[in-house]
Amino acid sequence: PQPAVMPQALAVGVSNLFQFYLPSLVPSARDNFSRWFAFHLTNTDYQWPKAYWDHWSTYVGKSTRNSRSDFCLYALEIMSENLSSMGTMVSTCLPPGSTLVNHFFCQDQDDTAVSDIEKDIRERIWDKNEDPDLLQAYIVDGITESESEKDCTWWRTGMIVRPFLQSVEKLSEQHKKQLMDAATEAGQEDSMDAASSSDDQGNDHDVLAVTIDTIVRYQSVLHAALQKDLQSHMEDLEQKGEAPSVTE
Repeated sequence: PQPAVMPQALAVGVSNLFQFYLPSLVPSARDNFSRWFAFHLTNTDYQWPKAYWDHWSTYVGKSTRNSRSDFCLYALEIMSENLSSMGTMVSTCLPPGSTLVNHFFCQDQDDTAVSDIEKDIRERIWDKNEDPDLLQAYIVDGITESESEKDCTWWRTGMIVRPFLQSVEKLSEQHKKQLMDAATEAGQEDSMDAASSSDDQGNDHDVLAVTIDTIVRYQSVLHAALQKDLQSHMEDLEQKGEAPSVTE
């Protein structure tokens, strides 16, 4: 770190807050601390002592969630919003070989858990831009109970909600590929967990806007799926004699 850019007194102060006071902060205060720290690093060319990053990463690696881990990961998330490429996280933001890169993303979902029906729904939404009324008829009336997920009350609802997030999943894959490429270029690939990457770089459009537009377009389908799941659940409870009583 460059002393002129990152005063040592500030580093010591942040370190003391992290080590001795962070667990006692309420979540909103901790999040604000993360935001400030991310803003500070972004505006000082990410000058921060490697020893502090190495020490903090031990909390992120713990099996149980903790306040110090939440602080680190949220700060990284905020920093990522101002990066043109996620590769910068490896090449500039974090010190060489930092294990924090491993914990930046959530674990991948098992692709085998996605049913053929759900894949069909994704194709109808994203590839065919299917009319909401047709999709609603398919989900509400075209899928039988025998094809549902076991022991899941809201299985129809899940089948429509998960495809809404396809753009987010593609963006995550793109970010992972950028991280892996940057680590390879820096010779750090051995320090990162193996992760599947996709050659599909996705589109340059705003993922949040596209996701919201999709939810708005198919909100009637979501409402119908919720209603059908609730109806089926109540009918199942009645058959078991467990239907809740309605009081006047």
